[in-house]
Parts: sequence; C-alpha cells; structure tokens
Amino acid sequence: MSAARWMIAAIPVVWAGITSLQVRFDWWETVTALALLAVGVALGRRWPVVPLAISLALWEISLLSLPGFPEIAMLPFLLATVLAGYEAGVRDRDTRPTLSTLAVIALVLGVAVPDLGTRFFAVLGVLLLGVLLWCVGRYRRQYLALVREGWDLAQRLEDQQKAVAAQARQRERVRLAGDMHDLLGHELSLVSLRIGALEVSPDLDEHHRSAAGAARSAVTDAAERLADIVRLLREDPDPVSITDLVRRNRDSGMDVRLEVTGTAPPLVERTVSRVVREALTNAAKHAPGMPVRVVVEHGVTASTVSVHNGLNPTGAPGAGQGLLGLAERIRLVDGEFRAGQVGSEFEVHAVIPHAPGFVETEPISSSTLDQARARVRRSLIHAATVAGVTVVGATGVVLAFLFYDATTSVLRPNDFERLVVGQTLEEVQSVLPGRTRVETPPSYAPPAPPGAECRFYGTHGNPFDGQRLDLYRVCFAGNRLVAKDFVEGKP
Repeated sequence: MSAARWMIAAIPVVWAGITSLQVRFDWWETVTALALLAVGVALGRRWPVVPLAISLALWEISLLSLPGFPEIAMLPFLLATVLAGYEAGVRDRDTRPTLSTLAVIALVLGVAVPDLGTRFFAVLGVLLLGVLLWCVGRYRRQYLALVREGWDLAQRLEDQQKAVAAQARQRERVRLAGDMHDLLGHELSLVSLRIGALEVSPDLDEHHRSAAGAARSAVTDAAERLADIVRLLREDPDPVSITDLVRRNRDSGMDVRLEVTGTAPPLVERTVSRVVREALTNAAKHAPGMPVRVVVEHGVTASTVSVHNGLNPTGAPGAGQGLLGLAERIRLVDGEFRAGQVGSEFEVHAVIPHAPGFVETEPISSSTLDQARARVRRSLIHAATVAGVTVVGATGVVLAFLFYDATTSVLRPNDFERLVVGQTLEEVQSVLPGRTRVETPPSYAPPAPPGAECRFYGTHGNPFDGQRLDLYRVCFAGNRLVAKDFVEGKP
C-alpha cells in the first residue's frame, strides 16, 4: 500500500477514535492501529502480503472484540483491507506467500473463535476481503501485462517492418552492384583490350608502348577494385564455416559445444552459418558466461539448426534486430524459425529447406502476446470463480446455519404447556432445548420480572415462516421458574 492510499485508509480509523459513539476507539488504540498500517506500508514495498495481513488482522480483531457494534467493528479497517488486498494482487510476483498467509489466518479463525456465527463471518471476511480482492488485483496485473505485451508487439512489428525495408534496400543495392559490375566490368575489359592492342602495336615507339602498358595496368586495377566494392555490397562477403565460427568463439573464451551430422548444399551451408553466427553473437551479448550448445542436422530435404544457451539476467538487453532479420531471411525461403525462452534456456531454432520456395511477406505472430491473453483469461476466470464460490458457499452456509439455529432452539408447544411456574430448573431442564433462539431480549418483548433472567426459544423450526419472530419466554429467578410467556413477533 502506498503512502497516499495509507492516508485514505487512515480516515475511517481516525473517525473511529473521534466519533461520538460510546464504543469508539481509545486514543492509544487509534495510534497503534495507524502505526501498524504504516509498518505495513513500509514493508509492503518488498513484501506486498504484509499490509494485507496487518489490515486483515486488525479488521478481524475489531470484529471479534465488538460483535454487537457493527459500525465500529467492521468499518474502521474495511477500506485498508480492501486496498491492501487489491494492491497485493497487483504487485505479487509469487502467489504462494499471499495464499499461504490467508489460509493460515482462516485456519486460526476457524479454530480459535468459539461462537459458530462469529466464526462464519470471520472466515467469510478472509474470503471476501482477502482472497476475492487479491484475485481482482491479480486480474488487473495480468491485464496491464497484456497491454505492455501489446505495445511490445507493436514495437517489434515496427522494427520488423524496418528490417524488411532495410533488407529490400540491401537486395536492391546488391542488384545494382551486379548490374554495375556487369556493365562497367565489360566496358573496362574492352578498354583494357584496346590498350593492350596499342601496347603491342609495331607503329608505336617504346615510350608510347610503355604509356599504353601503364594505362592497361591502371584499368585492370580499376576493374579489380570494382569487383572488391561489389563483394562488399553483398550480404555475406566472406562466409565462414561453422567449425571456424565455433573455434573463434572458443578462442574468445565462450564455452561452445558443436554437434554436426550430414552434409548440405553450399547455399544452405551459407544460411546455416549465418544462423549459428547470429545465435552465438546473441548468446555472447545477452548471456555472457553461459554454456552454448550448437546442434546442426543436415537431412535429405532440409537442415535443422538448434542453438541453446543458458539465461543470464546480467546480460545486456537488445532490440532483437539480428533475430528479426534472420527470421525474415529464413521465412523468405519457406523455412521455419523461432527464438525464445524454453524452460531455463534460450533457444534459436531454424529449419532451412534444401530446395527453398518463396512466400509472401506477412507479420510474424507473437506467441508471447497469446500467452499474455491466456494469463488474463485465467485470472478473470479465477476471480469470477472465487467470487461465485464465495457467494454460493456463503449463501449455503447462512441457510444451513439458519435452519440449524431454528431447529435446535425450538420449544415445542406441548412442552411449553407442561411448564408450571414454581418448578425448579432441574425439573424443566429436560424439556428445554439446548440452545436459545436469541441471546438478548428483542425490543418487542415485555419487561422481565424483577430479579429474573429470561430465555427465549423458538415456536417452530421454519426460519422463513411468517411467524418466525414468535418466541416462547421462560424466566428464572434463582433456581425456579417464575414466568412463562408467548411473545408475538413484530417484524
């Protein structure tokens, strides 16, 4: 719970200390409660379950201490518990501490509270103010995560479009370089040929033949430099074998294990080398010090590349541009590519067909976003299930308690008629039910005889009957029955 929410939650607590009600909090109770809530705020930054446990414990103590005064018993800590339960659900990364704490509180209340009705409301408070509000906060957390995943996906798609555009420009550069090489290379070859003819011509003196030779050499050098420029413009100017890539990374200190089976065409080897190079670069950047396993399987129709490395939280973050470009490159030859966390490892997996086809460019789907949507749906289902089970369970328990209370506190009319004023308590004890219908005299009951203590019993066992408020009253003074009355209920 944040400091601002603590100030809001403190308002009803302060009210409980300054209200005009006779059972208001003493000053020391108010200060102690505010101090405990403040402790929950301080510890809640690291342990979100602490403010929930403190506020819920204060609410239960207030409820059990003042059962006859619901305004003071339930209201002062109600807002603090609601806020703490919701915020615990929003901020909890691990669900086990919160659920374990709530289960322990409910178990203690179920064992320690002797009165059945009070015990029911105490445990119901844990379910409604603890579990249900925590589930609502959990749903909010998953929804916010879904929103973040959506924005991340939008950013990745934008980066992907940029990568595709960059690749298109690169392909155009390569095409232009090829055209330039074919055109200029051919023309330079013709110029070199003509100059060579001059160099061997018998009509020129030695001085001019030397000049022609120098010109031919210059043209030849220009053609070679043009070829070098064209090679630099291509995507993979110097393809390196997988073995050399692994050896270079081992020499730099990386723990790499290589497994290669079968052979593949040169173009496929070139793409496989690109996948392994990008995966090793990714592992060195994002998971330094973690072992890497490279598995290359060249089949009959396709080659499979799998690169696994451990996760290192201290690794540098990245935008994933290299993997995006690699995924687009493999997809354009009708291959398969995926990269992401699998268990406790990060995996780069690619399947490159030996006879590639061509596919239309379309956005790559995001399994992360689908997983986030699934988590939100599960959280909503959990919250709705807890709410439904709580409501249905509470209703069932209330109905069961009403029938139990009504049937176990009925004084049958025949037994009531058999009671005679002046009988001792021992003589009528076998006739009286084990429980009374109400503990305190209802407002419509006549005054009790002087010095007498009265008990109220039900007249029938249906708690929903129109005469459900009718009561039999028997009063004892000392050890003798001094009065018996039928008290007509007034709703």
